[in-house]
Amino acid sequence: MFEVRVDNNTVEFSSDLRDALIGAIDFISGREDNSLNSLYRLYRNYTCEDLIEVIEENTDKKIELIVNTMPYSKLIVKQEFLTIGE
Repeated sequence: MFEVRVDNNTVEFSSDLRDALIGAIDFISGREDNSLNSLYRLYRNYTCEDLIEVIEENTDKKIELIVNTMPYSKLIVKQEFLTIGE
């Protein structure tokens, strides 16, 4: 499960990373539409990395991406910083 938090408040929780990111974009943009269809169409060719950039560009608030796993999971989650130009 993927969880997106804005300023320590959960704004989206989904089993699919892409869905969680698009839901977070919806929250940040303050849309009032009950359907995410227009956002899915708008971002259909975006990668998850692209969607994260959209989130970062549209808010100056602290954004957290959390991967929720079972206590016995062998999954290790790490963050690595990209170096531009390599």
